[in-house]
Parts: sequence; C-alpha cells; structure tokens
Amino acid sequence: MTPYEIEIMLHHYASLAKFPRWTAPAYEATVAGLVTAGLLDVDDRPESQSNITATDRGRMFVEMLCATPLPIWSDPRLLTSPPKSEYQTR
Repeated sequence: MTPYEIEIMLHHYASLAKFPRWTAPAYEATVAGLVTAGLLDVDDRPESQSNITATDRGRMFVEMLCATPLPIWSDPRLLTSPPKSEYQTR
C-alpha cells in the first residue's frame, strides 16, 4: 500500500467531507482500487451524506495501522559499548 492510499484511507475513515484533492488525476483510480480491495465503499445515492466511506474491513485496517507500535531505534553514537556482531560467539 502506498502512502497516498493510506492518506485516502485515513481521510475516508475519519471524515465525511470530500477528499481535499479529489480532482487529482490518480484519485479516482486509487479509490477504485481500494473499493476492489473491499476497503472503501462508494454510495452514489444523492441523499447520502458522503459518497465514499470506509467499509468494516477498511476501518479495521486503519485501526490496525493506528495500533502499530513505533519502531525502537537508538542512535549508535550513544551506545556505551560497541554492538556485538552476529559472528561474535562470546
């Protein structure tokens, strides 16, 4: 999944408003792909408040992204001893 697809998913998960760049050339094709994947739903009825919404699967996907912990990273310059190589046995 691309950052653009994630951005679209996050928007339609959190908002009923139109995507800010809904006229972008790649937007329609990207939404179509997310619909095919079962992540978004398009409602063409005129009375619908928002015509693109996240499906249950799409909401679960966004919630999974939000629950992903940040990676642990440390600056090697701050280590007090050099890291052991995988080839060092003791």
